[in-house]
Amino acid sequence: MLDREKAAKVAMLLTSNQPGEVVAAAGRLVAMLKSAGLTPADLLGDADTSSSGTDTKTDTTDDTFALRKAHAQIKYLTEALQRERADYEKILKQRDDALEKLDQAEDEIESMLPPLNWLLLAEEFRRKNQRGANANYAKTVEYLASIGKLTLKHKRTLRQFSERTGKRKAA
Repeated sequence: MLDREKAAKVAMLLTSNQPGEVVAAAGRLVAMLKSAGLTPADLLGDADTSSSGTDTKTDTTDDTFALRKAHAQIKYLTEALQRERADYEKILKQRDDALEKLDQAEDEIESMLPPLNWLLLAEEFRRKNQRGANANYAKTVEYLASIGKLTLKHKRTLRQFSERTGKRKAA
């Protein structure tokens, strides 16, 4: 005989937020049903668990309403998230545009400043950055300075380095 009260408590665990609890509860419920000679389908057809026809219709109407309400809430939240994401992407685009303008302005300023001895500065930059995160970058800057292919960004980096170290090497 199935202990309905105990089975109901185990069935309530099926609504847990913990996946492990849900799996364990499902296994326990199936084992309880099997020991009573029942299947999960027998629970749905059991006369003791169903009410009169009008109550079932009311329950179904209430369930349908709750389901529609839940779907509407999901749709609303999804649309709200999509709007927020679009706003966030717009803000990121504005930030990227502003950073691009800043780089352009710095490049323009760098092109107006007097040239320095880029090769000597690049060699010194590489010596100071032989180890660490900037080692490869320093080697690249030195190589580009040796072949005369420094970009304005590289020149800005070397100029900032010369200002930090106090080593101004005029061209």
